[in-house]
Amino acid sequence: MSLRPSKVQAIRDIVRDRMVQSGVDNYIFSDGQLQIGSTRYAVEACGCGEADCDGLRLRPVHRHFQSQAAFSAGRIEGTA
Repeated sequence: MSLRPSKVQAIRDIVRDRMVQSGVDNYIFSDGQLQIGSTRYAVEACGCGEADCDGLRLRPVHRHFQSQAAFSAGRIEGTA
């Protein structure tokens, strides 16, 4: 399911407000995900029902940035 551009912008505005309130300034939206430093997050609807919830939650997205060949060759930090 694809979100309308206005809905995507509203979500980005909520996330931007959350980042500013938290004092986080090293974030970007990339490939439809929120990236803070080197960690990516999926922005999802939250149904917790808490009074102070803004309706969104962040779920870490695990991505494999290096190839298996690089890992096998010992070129990944901490493996050589």
